[in-house]
Amino acid sequence: MQDLTEVLWKKREIENYFFSKKILLEYVVSDIQNDLFAENEKQNRIRIMEEALDDALPGAARRDTEDSFWNDEKASEYMEKIFKYYFQKQSIPVTLSKNKYYELIDFIKLEEIDKEMIEKLD
Repeated sequence: MQDLTEVLWKKREIENYFFSKKILLEYVVSDIQNDLFAENEKQNRIRIMEEALDDALPGAARRDTEDSFWNDEKASEYMEKIFKYYFQKQSIPVTLSKNKYYELIDFIKLEEIDKEMIEKLD
């Protein structure tokens, strides 16, 4: 095992790399069909997700995307609260649980991928 190299992530857990307001807002509108009701549905979902974020996140994290919260806190615990609130307000079952958070990766643009992920996974 001489070739084995151990590395540590800077952020608390893998979910911290794809936990952001921008990504969550993109996720909640991603399956909306382009029809007569689309814009109203989109605005409703965005409003509910913003409420969920306001309810769950500390003030500094809501105001500053560079706040230490985004690296140091256990993102999965906050995501669980956020999605529970969001789906409850939508009156639908929670369809994005912890074992599916990886699906949020689809909403990260290539240029937005944290450089650390590229370094560590290459």
